[in-house]
Amino acid sequence: EHIPNALAVVNPKRKDSKYPFSEIAGCLVAFKLCDYVNEKYSLGVDMEPLFELVAIGSIADVMPVIDENRVYIKRGLEQLKENPLPGLKALINISKINENKVDTYTVGFILAPRLNAMGRLYNAKSAYELLISENYNEAMQMAKTLDEANRERQKLDREILKKANQMALDKIEKGYNIIILSDESWHEGVIGIVASKITEKFHKPSILFVKGNTMSKGSGRSIKGFNLYDALTSCSRHIEKFGGHSMAAGLTIENEKLDAFEDCMNSLAGTINEGLKEKVLYIDKIIPLDIIDDNLYNSIRLLAPFGTGNTKPVFASMGVSLMSEPRIVGEKHVKFKFDSSGHIIEGILFNGKELLNGINNKFVDICYSIHENNYMGRHSIELNIVDIRNAKIE
Repeated sequence: EHIPNALAVVNPKRKDSKYPFSEIAGCLVAFKLCDYVNEKYSLGVDMEPLFELVAIGSIADVMPVIDENRVYIKRGLEQLKENPLPGLKALINISKINENKVDTYTVGFILAPRLNAMGRLYNAKSAYELLISENYNEAMQMAKTLDEANRERQKLDREILKKANQMALDKIEKGYNIIILSDESWHEGVIGIVASKITEKFHKPSILFVKGNTMSKGSGRSIKGFNLYDALTSCSRHIEKFGGHSMAAGLTIENEKLDAFEDCMNSLAGTINEGLKEKVLYIDKIIPLDIIDDNLYNSIRLLAPFGTGNTKPVFASMGVSLMSEPRIVGEKHVKFKFDSSGHIIEGILFNGKELLNGINNKFVDICYSIHENNYMGRHSIELNIVDIRNAKIE
């Protein structure tokens, strides 16, 4: 609401902004400013190699993959595949990613977490030095450091999530509409990630706080139908400072005001529309399994890059026959083999071991996206199962 007293405040979300598309990340705002200065003063800098950085920043910030974001992300991903910067090439290799398979998923869930890990736990300078490195061998050493930091971050995630899950269950049993948790031992750099997982698991807004001596710092995530930023604004009398948007926010609060803040937020969360309290899976189309082949997969690929605002199509097939008993792979993933009119196709349900417990029928209904699998050099089209249930066969 308050615009700083500066020579220029470049922000497409300003109320008086005439820029035609406001949903761009700060990295693209910075890129456009640099591009403007480059052209205005005829500096002759080739800006195109920076597209891959814009793509990574936009994907990591979960920007909608539409409008000009789509253009920059698509071109940036092409550069990451064909001629990445030395630092990014090192990070791709240390992460064991096939360069030809770099996409929004690998950037968002494999590369970006490694770039963010040092900043979350220590200092972001290592990630910066990796990105500006011009020497691949030096960059590999930096990439190893980031990879190790990410493993440490993942370990912290698991430890905090285990405790937060138990605390969340207690809140739910007591009838809370929002999950607000605090602990002195948690790490400020990872509570946002854990809040995302808590919200995903319980389908409730959540805010996790790291409790200090007098102040607590928190990170929150929300669900469709509950504007987190508006809720924080309504409860701002209890908050020292906050910022964010409808689905995610960060805040600082005095410890003695935590209980009053929780009461205020819980009251607001109680107004969530009943129809939005249940997790909903949106299906693009119901199709028979026997039409799934390379041609369909290649047609879907034309819609890429996928992400927020342009999600990968989710299909459903009903009354599909299980050819054999589902097989556990790893510790909690499940492999299936389906048959529909003689058309046999495999599928995998990640982290689906618990969901498997309710399947006791030979025929099932499945929701899925379609993927290419090139494991051990063998090409096949495979289903990434999103949900599964016993079929109702009459």
